[in-house]
Amino acid sequence: MYESLREPRNSSPLRGCLVITAATILLVVGVSLFFDNRCYTQLRDNLLPYPNAQMVGDSHDFLSRTAVVYETSDSPTTVQAWYRQMLAMATRTVVEGGPVTRSDWADLYRILPLDDRGSRIIFAWVCGS
Repeated sequence: MYESLREPRNSSPLRGCLVITAATILLVVGVSLFFDNRCYTQLRDNLLPYPNAQMVGDSHDFLSRTAVVYETSDSPTTVQAWYRQMLAMATRTVVEGGPVTRSDWADLYRILPLDDRGSRIIFAWVCGS
């Protein structure tokens, strides 16, 4: 009659510590992956690529630096003028009370001349900056 009433098993303290340690590791890994993905997509989603430029490179270091490289046949002067115009338009929109758009990408890019008459545009972002 009392056979179905068993005494509860004794859990060892070691087993409890292992469960807490495993849960902590999983939480840290999950949070790290979340922020790494957020860092990567934050740059990619807010890029303003030059018209007709081709993406030639894309790199991402875990929780560190993300870079996207484009190339175009236009001269660095032409590309720089286009980016200045886009930055001016974004700034004007914000000043006139329009929707706030991302205009801080101006600090994220460099334009370099290519040997064969063209330009390389490098966007780089450091996570957390």
